[in-house]
Amino acid sequence: MNYKVISLDVWGNATDGYTVNAAYYTSLVVEIADPYNDKEIIKALRDAEYLRKGIHTRTFQIEGEKEYMYINRAKDGRPICELKLDDENG
Repeated sequence: MNYKVISLDVWGNATDGYTVNAAYYTSLVVEIADPYNDKEIIKALRDAEYLRKGIHTRTFQIEGEKEYMYINRAKDGRPICELKLDDENG
């Protein structure tokens, strides 16, 4: 399955919480096999160079459903990006 990567402009901090100010479609599309797990999602984002190499899977929380996933930083819940199923290129 192909997913469009949506980059986020995030305001706030760990103490007061975070707000997504804006979301932007990037030109990145990542392929994730079905069924998938968190490790495969993070690996796909690293391979696309959206996340830097060496970042461990447990650094993130992944929420959502097959059609739309939200990637947040585990230690404080800061939104990192969103993945939207690419219906056109499935």
